[in-house]
Amino acid sequence: MSKSTQVVAKLHAVTQIRSGIGRPYWEKRTLKALGLNKLHKTVVHKNTPTINGMLAVVRKLIKVQPMQMVDGKAVISGHVETSPLLCSNGKFFRPSTQDSRE
Repeated sequence: MSKSTQVVAKLHAVTQIRSGIGRPYWEKRTLKALGLNKLHKTVVHKNTPTINGMLAVVRKLIKVQPMQMVDGKAVISGHVETSPLLCSNGKFFRPSTQDSRE
C-alpha cells in the first residue's frame, strides 16, 4: 500500500454561507473577528492553528476552500480569480483601472 501525500494550503478562502442571526454570542463574535459580516462575503486567512480554531467554532456557517498562488494570481479550487491579486505577503493588490494619460 502506498502513502498518499497531501499538500497543505498556506491560505484559506473563507466564505460565509449562513447567517449569524439567532446564533450564540460567541459565534457572532467569531464571525466578526474573521471579517465576515455579510452572506457570500469571502475573506482570505493564513492556515494557522489560531485561525483553524476560529473556523471550527463557526464551521456550520462558513465554507472553507484551499487557496494557492499561481503566477501571482489567486487560484481557488482550480478557478483563477483575476481581481484583486494576492501578493506573496498575504495582502491584496488591486490593479488600477485608470490609464495614465500624459
